[in-house]
Amino acid sequence: MPAAADISGERFGRLVAIEPTHIGGRRLWRCACDCGGESLVDVGKLRIGNTKSCGCHKASVLGISTTKHGMHGTRTYRIWKAMRSRCNNPNVTQYKDWGGRGITVCERWGRFENFLADMGEAPPDRSLDRIDVDGNYEPSNCRWATRLEQAHNTRRTKAKE
Repeated sequence: MPAAADISGERFGRLVAIEPTHIGGRRLWRCACDCGGESLVDVGKLRIGNTKSCGCHKASVLGISTTKHGMHGTRTYRIWKAMRSRCNNPNVTQYKDWGGRGITVCERWGRFENFLADMGEAPPDRSLDRIDVDGNYEPSNCRWATRLEQAHNTRRTKAKE
């Protein structure tokens, strides 16, 4: 088997190959990205141009922050993810009752950090509630509500008023 080529120092888009490493029997290259990040990449993906950054380029194109907020996995983060999912993903069971009805999430809340700044952390005994049940998820229409408050604020109960 021929020796693998040394690509140390070669540039591939925003990545510069630093050193080879082996993980799970695969030979990967540790690469430094222009943004300061690092990634492990298969040399084939570098050579054919499939991987050109650590992921920062895709994030910047899509407007996604690569900033770490330290809240991944918290109850507040899960609530934020679920809100976005039921409004944006037609494959989610609840989509028909939110996104399918035209309920959207404001652009500002596309970033978790903004949602957290506007709403604060979810109190343990409350969940995210839209004040106007037909309105969108946005700071002026959302609150942390108790189960009782939510039970009184549904399409069914509002239709009876």
